[in-house]
Amino acid sequence: MSEGVYEEVTRVPGSYARCMHGLELLVERNLPVKLKAMILTLNRHELDEMKAFAESLGLKFRFDPLLNQRLDGGRNPGKVRLSPRQVVQLDLDDEKRRIEFVELYERFKEAETHSEFLFRCGAGINTFHIDPYGLLHICGLVRDPSYDLLNGSFRDGWHRFLPEVRAQKRERDDPCGDCNLRILCGQCPGWSKLEHGDLDKPVEYLCRVGHLRGELLEIQNETKKPLYAEVEG
Repeated sequence: MSEGVYEEVTRVPGSYARCMHGLELLVERNLPVKLKAMILTLNRHELDEMKAFAESLGLKFRFDPLLNQRLDGGRNPGKVRLSPRQVVQLDLDDEKRRIEFVELYERFKEAETHSEFLFRCGAGINTFHIDPYGLLHICGLVRDPSYDLLNGSFRDGWHRFLPEVRAQKRERDDPCGDCNLRILCGQCPGWSKLEHGDLDKPVEYLCRVGHLRGELLEIQNETKKPLYAEVEG
């Protein structure tokens, strides 16, 4: 919400004024707008101001504290990522968010967790990603393989390419398959790829978040201990 913090994140002088001006133009023209913020160690203290600002404009607002690493393998995002306990504290501080996590768990707790396939989310089924170069991806985090829309068609990409990507199977046993808290952690191939360079390897950070959510939301871990002994952090 402040120019100093905004440009500490973007590292682009003048970007705050341009962002606010663009938002002003959208609101003036009654275009449908929603605001979202990634919450980092740098801007966590401004979260309440962000909510109030969006409310003052009559806009929907949501935040996401789960910051992944860079697509090019860079690790700098990890330096400003909230700790697992700080992430879960934000869940508890936001009553609506806390209720949504409890409802999410209740809705999917009986779902089958074991699967031979890598992708178990909606990627390639009800979502997709297209980058500025016309390449279609199964999601924004998994950029390889890709489909060139400039030399193909979206129909072919959707009906042939994406199902082929979703058909990828696990190459090792799933260590999270028996964990009923998997719903709360957000483990996915995209995160695994960016953290470990391996679509099939669970992410310790997300495991910690999931188990802390279960603990602080008073959801019993019925099936499995954490993959990692230390879940504080």
